[in-house]
Amino acid sequence: MGPWNGQSYDYIDFESLLWAQDTVMGLVERWGNHPAVYAIEPVNEPWDKSDQWALKLFYRNVRHFMREKAPNLKFVFHDSFWNEPEYWDDLFTDDDRENVVVDNHFYVAWDAKSGTVEDVCKKYRDHMDMLSGHKYEVWVGEWSLGTDTCAYWLDNFNDSKSARTDACQWVECPHPYLHHPYAVDMDRSAHMQGPYGPNIWGVARYGMCPIDSDKFSSDDLRKIGQCILEAYNQNADAQIMWNFRTELEPRWSFIQAYDAGWIKQDMHHEEDRRMHKGWDHHQYYGDLHHHAREEEDHHEAHHHHGEEDLHHHGSEDLVHRRGYEEDRHREAEEAHLHAHDDQRHSFDAERSHHEELHHIIEDLPHHGSEDLPYHGSVDLPHHGSEDPLHHGSEELSAFGELHHLVL
Repeated sequence: MGPWNGQSYDYIDFESLLWAQDTVMGLVERWGNHPAVYAIEPVNEPWDKSDQWALKLFYRNVRHFMREKAPNLKFVFHDSFWNEPEYWDDLFTDDDRENVVVDNHFYVAWDAKSGTVEDVCKKYRDHMDMLSGHKYEVWVGEWSLGTDTCAYWLDNFNDSKSARTDACQWVECPHPYLHHPYAVDMDRSAHMQGPYGPNIWGVARYGMCPIDSDKFSSDDLRKIGQCILEAYNQNADAQIMWNFRTELEPRWSFIQAYDAGWIKQDMHHEEDRRMHKGWDHHQYYGDLHHHAREEEDHHEAHHHHGEEDLHHHGSEDLVHRRGYEEDRHREAEEAHLHAHDDQRHSFDAERSHHEELHHIIEDLPHHGSEDLPYHGSVDLPHHGSEDPLHHGSEELSAFGELHHLVL
């Protein structure tokens, strides 16, 4: 976003913002209407010291483009750890919230005050009660059952910046999953597996790796998981556990936590789930697995029936089937050629658009600290969604031209 001097930005690097904006637009152009794409979040976890005016302008530009090119998509924005809903009320007006989702990431692993099951549950309940004040759809895009920072390489590679709040457990480090000659294992005889930085809490030793403490039992984790799901079902539209799969950490693994019963929805909550406005991804993936199994059975039955049918009708039916497949193949090739022509025309238009942007960028004044005053989240004047560009400086006026051109 610009050079950071330890307290503020010397200036806002609008050219970099335009590059990021253009990159997301290219993704929308290419994949925005693909049936597998449901939502796009243009940036993950922007820094909490990000210039809020510039970040909101970036979000508005991307969403405007998405509405033009892929109006079916959800536009998801991360709150840059400005959790309170009032910080984001002015991002879009009350009558302009269609397909807008706020993404919040919440962990208690870095909070040393999580001493009991009730402590953890209360933190989630209080946090979700606060998020319920959003006027936008709310997703909790990251969370876990971890209650300490012991997990191997959790927040840095062999240089964990977080002090340990509880005694970590140590287990045998994972072995390579590739076969010889591609598998390269660690030196399991080394006192500490290098390279490592000044913070050595999370460094493997003699082939042993740290994992979460055993402060909470399996039954405790089930209670924590259930109260978290209850808070989500009441106040969130969706939630995504981080991660889906891990090698060592069941508290950070959706698959292992679900199989252990920690985050499997209790049956007495089922009616609440059905009445809730959002969706429960545990039930969703359970249904998905069931439907996949049905589809597989159907495919096997259809394949078996096809073999019998082919044997019954003989070579005449085989010729007919081959002719049908050839027609389908020819139709697919023609559709591909048409799509290629459309894509080429789109690329030509995009290249013309880029050239126009670069010409304008070349005419922008130098964005030095003497030219552009700092626009921090405290010093900035209020900028609502209707008028985000009236800053009075020549530099911002020039970016305003870019903004209107992109939109």
